[in-house]
Amino acid sequence: MELKTISELKKSALERMKNCWCECIAVFMVKIAAATALVLAFLLIVQFLYTYGYIEYGIDTIFQEGGAAFYGVLILLVMLFFVAMVPLKYGQAWYLVQALGRKNVPVSCFFSCYVHKEHFKKVMKLEVEIQIRQAIAGIPLFLVAAGEIFLVKSSIISVETPVIYTIVWACLILLLTCVCFLYIVYSIRFFPARYIYARNPKKGNKAIIKESIDMVSERYAYFMELFVSFSGWILFCAAVFPMFFVVPYIEMTFAAATEDLITVYRQEQKNIAMFSETPPEYEREENAGV
Repeated sequence: MELKTISELKKSALERMKNCWCECIAVFMVKIAAATALVLAFLLIVQFLYTYGYIEYGIDTIFQEGGAAFYGVLILLVMLFFVAMVPLKYGQAWYLVQALGRKNVPVSCFFSCYVHKEHFKKVMKLEVEIQIRQAIAGIPLFLVAAGEIFLVKSSIISVETPVIYTIVWACLILLLTCVCFLYIVYSIRFFPARYIYARNPKKGNKAIIKESIDMVSERYAYFMELFVSFSGWILFCAAVFPMFFVVPYIEMTFAAATEDLITVYRQEQKNIAMFSETPPEYEREENAGV
């Protein structure tokens, strides 16, 4: 079986979205609203503490003068936000899988992983296991990026020539872009995990991660080509309002690509198993009710 072309995926995504545009836009607005509420609450707390003398800086100066403690709290809040969004991410994956299968399900399914205790525990544990694996590559790359920034800031202090100054910063941006690209390429291998889970929530976490890595291992270019094909749309989002339509469209297209990849990969595994007379690993686990 051959994977669908980019144009076929986009056409399929648009066709499926005809019946769920409102739902997909609504869940995107929920994410934006949650992020906005967190930012506003954080700024209000900072200003409140400054007004009553608990901290030295207000919201107008704390980002310049707050120091390591401030940025440590800020990073912690961002991490907590992403943790809070994990069940929504998996609930959205389940909804998109149903939409791609032409099944009409209620919008409440987006929040199903918050409601059901077993699903909540399962997706949180699965996400932790994925994040640990991503941190193995992410932390070294982050240290490299931090080192590059420190070296550049230290070296440009004595630079007086505008041309050299520009070249140094251009090189830094290029290096940081390469670091980000490497991390994205590494992280793509875990992207199908949420959709594998959506297909079979009873599947073991290790098996989900293994299958996700295996199916992407030789198809990095497939996802990168799809991502690049949306570069113009992403730039269009700079106008803010278009993102309410573009982001759901991108999410549905990537879901369609992942579903197609899962189908092709499992068919390939079945074909291999025909010669070995051994059922594919995912079938053995599903039959065992893992």
